[in-house]
Amino acid sequence: MLILPKWAADRGLTKVSGVPKARSCAALDLSGAYAEAEDVVRLAAAAGARLLYVDEELFCTDDLDPLEGDDDVPAEVRGAVEQLLRRAAGFANRVSQLSVTFSADGVLHEWRAVAAWYSELLDALDALMPDDEVGYVSAQEIAAQKKAMVDALLAMPAYRAAPSEPKRRAVAMASDLGLEDLERPLMWDVLSTASQRVILAAGRAYDELEADLASVVAGLADYSPYQQASGQTAKRAHLRDFVQRRVGGYAPPSRTVALVEDAVKQATRSASGVGLFAPA
Repeated sequence: MLILPKWAADRGLTKVSGVPKARSCAALDLSGAYAEAEDVVRLAAAAGARLLYVDEELFCTDDLDPLEGDDDVPAEVRGAVEQLLRRAAGFANRVSQLSVTFSADGVLHEWRAVAAWYSELLDALDALMPDDEVGYVSAQEIAAQKKAMVDALLAMPAYRAAPSEPKRRAVAMASDLGLEDLERPLMWDVLSTASQRVILAAGRAYDELEADLASVVAGLADYSPYQQASGQTAKRAHLRDFVQRRVGGYAPPSRTVALVEDAVKQATRSASGVGLFAPA
């Protein structure tokens, strides 16, 4: 998507690589309303946004291994899958999935798309795999399955601690929950819903923490790893660990870390450099 930065620049937007944290603001999914990334860029400019957050996932055949751990696949199926993956190597380093996000009027606007060739590749792989017996699944059963998957992800400390959507997705797909066995629309729905719940929960938790920085500073006074650390880098690492534990394991935003550090400095100055917050 080399043309995307130009679209952004032409409309006064600055492209930022990555996915922002929504904190406690609302989020709106634009994926179903807009078909092209350029339309989203136009909307961002019209809404008065200044930053355009872009997350691009580059394709690598190593990421696709549908036969891993399945020794019962017939040799002809295995050969067909391997042949398809060899042909797919021509798409290496092309953008397979794209996320474009901007903020306007206190609302986070998100748009995601999957490249047509990547969808066709996934469909072709699915078609090659042996069919399992398929039965009717009701909407209630699907909803229950989604809820169970989302709740299981939110219960995982590593998932809550992941600092970005791509990293949360990586943790989820590497887990033993069996997300890869779900129908793809359901799998993406689970991933999106769980990620949004983490963003909103983390936002609320850190808003509450920032509203009571005095108690955070007091807690750090009793947190020996922080007090015993020498050097700014080590202290910051222990500070991040302290606030992350305090809010249930959600990765702390840089803003929160900076606010806590400022509060500690103020406490140190108030104490004239004496006591637990004396410089190391």
